[in-house]
Amino acid sequence: MADTSIISIKAWVAAPLPLPSSADLSPLPLPACAPSEPEGGSVVTFKGRAAWAFAQLIDAGERGVTPIERPAPRWSHYVFLLRRGGVSVETIDETHGGPYSGTHARYVLRSAVKVLERKFSGEEVAA
Repeated sequence: MADTSIISIKAWVAAPLPLPSSADLSPLPLPACAPSEPEGGSVVTFKGRAAWAFAQLIDAGERGVTPIERPAPRWSHYVFLLRRGGVSVETIDETHGGPYSGTHARYVLRSAVKVLERKFSGEEVAA
């Protein structure tokens, strides 16, 4: 079986939306889809774990993801890389119970995104 781990993702990303202030924590609406022809915004390419995290956020949609649901070593760093690349990602603090109760982050993609290309390991790359 071929390895199908994502190694890069290229996408058009709309200009970042403003995140809600601490006084208004209601979620922002996520646009239904990006325009067919990107106007404004920018084309970005992420590789490695940042590409994986970006794909997870895209696939999760409005629900977002948590490190508990989709474990990875450094979610906060991946989100930092996405934000630095111009992607708007909201962080929502949530509480959890159990013997190790506390808080965790839920990350929700807030930029309109149109995926242009996904590359997976095991795919042949044209020279």
